[in-house]
Amino acid sequence: MSETPPATLLRQAAARIRELAAGAQNGPWTYNDQLDHIHTANDAFVTHVGACHWADARWIAAMGPQLAENFAALIEVTAERVEDGYTTNDYPHALAITRLVLAQSASTDKDHDG
Repeated sequence: MSETPPATLLRQAAARIRELAAGAQNGPWTYNDQLDHIHTANDAFVTHVGACHWADARWIAAMGPQLAENFAALIEVTAERVEDGYTTNDYPHALAITRLVLAQSASTDKDHDG
């Protein structure tokens, strides 16, 4: 079986980022330390973070779905560059992020199947 081309992996990750964001509540998300929860700009409740360290909660809120489209577009531009002749050695971080996104989302899917 042949290895998936890097540009294909990059595009798969961009699509997965968009898919995951589409299933989440719209952002931007913010962390309210007074109420100990993450909420959206229109004050919709996202999640209680009581068992989560405050720094983790702030990170989760900052990386909410509001970043998805720009992040996915950046990965797709990298895919286009690779197709234009650049190598993944020119974009090692993009490929590393891509592999993490695909591995983590597959793990999450497995945890919630069935």
